[in-house]
Amino acid sequence: MSEFQFRRVKNPDTGETISTENLIAGAVKAWANLQGNGTIAIRDSFNISSVVDGGNGFYTFNVTSAMLNNLYSHFSGLGDDAAYQWTLFGRDKQAGSIKLNTQRSYTGGVNTNEDVVHLSLCFMGRLA
Repeated sequence: MSEFQFRRVKNPDTGETISTENLIAGAVKAWANLQGNGTIAIRDSFNISSVVDGGNGFYTFNVTSAMLNNLYSHFSGLGDDAAYQWTLFGRDKQAGSIKLNTQRSYTGGVNTNEDVVHLSLCFMGRLA
């Protein structure tokens, strides 16, 4: 198998360079776009092996290639086809998985665990 080794990458149009360390460290290591209500389904993903439905508003995302540790950064977003207010919590972050909890907000400050139509997640950090 061929292998390329280099320390910097250069844009030939602008002359701008960046270290390969920045490219590797700064790249998204895993992501998913999930249909989160009804029978859940991964619409599209990279480095996500599965998503487990843990009940109303609870999901566990499992990665194929684990992160180095549980200190990685993650960001996520959610939404539905209506104008509801939602809250999203990341819980129990492990090198190989993260649990997310979605809650719908109601008038009067009441939140209930509910499934959401659109749920997206990205992992940033170093792989193991």
